[in-house]
Amino acid sequence: MWHIKDKNIQRFFLQNIDRLFVVNVLFPTIGSYLKEHGKNNVLNIGFDETYNIYDRDFFENDEINFYGLDKDDRYFLPNKWKKIYKLDLTYNLPDKMPKFDTIIDYGVIGWPGININLNEQQITQYIKNISLLLETNGLYFLKLDYKYTKTTNKNHIIKNQSILNIISKFFVQADFYNVSKKTLTQNKDVYYETFVFKLKN
Repeated sequence: MWHIKDKNIQRFFLQNIDRLFVVNVLFPTIGSYLKEHGKNNVLNIGFDETYNIYDRDFFENDEINFYGLDKDDRYFLPNKWKKIYKLDLTYNLPDKMPKFDTIIDYGVIGWPGININLNEQQITQYIKNISLLLETNGLYFLKLDYKYTKTTNKNHIIKNQSILNIISKFFVQADFYNVSKKTLTQNKDVYYETFVFKLKN
């Protein structure tokens, strides 16, 4: 991470435990896995032109084909990224979409800023689309945010459980090194849960 010259971006990563986990553990582990298994195609859902531009580098694997996806137009393509798809996953997929060996969903469907505005039908469509975009033996990486669940956001836990229930219709949990099911604690009011899923047979 320390090749990042922008001090504001460095500070953002250092101050957020979920982002440090991505940089130091998750992405390098996925990068090694892909290299060992001869797989290349990665889809990263959600794109911010400030904080996501270094994502591909964190995999420490120059052989990957790295794609982004966002529901809004993104006019900047970071170095060595293949493409950023403009897609809203709460709607049907367009024809002839490729499939991916790995799909990463950190800070999108599991983020309350997004999922609070989605109903069950929209979330189901979103998860169904991920299942359609994933290769048969591919892996889906998810992070769920839990913020102020004991005070102002008590419905957070209910919403996240609903998301997991929907996911269980399409996926089962997978064992993946030491990142399959972890709780990352930011402070007494904020924590995160990480998951790895594979398609149901």
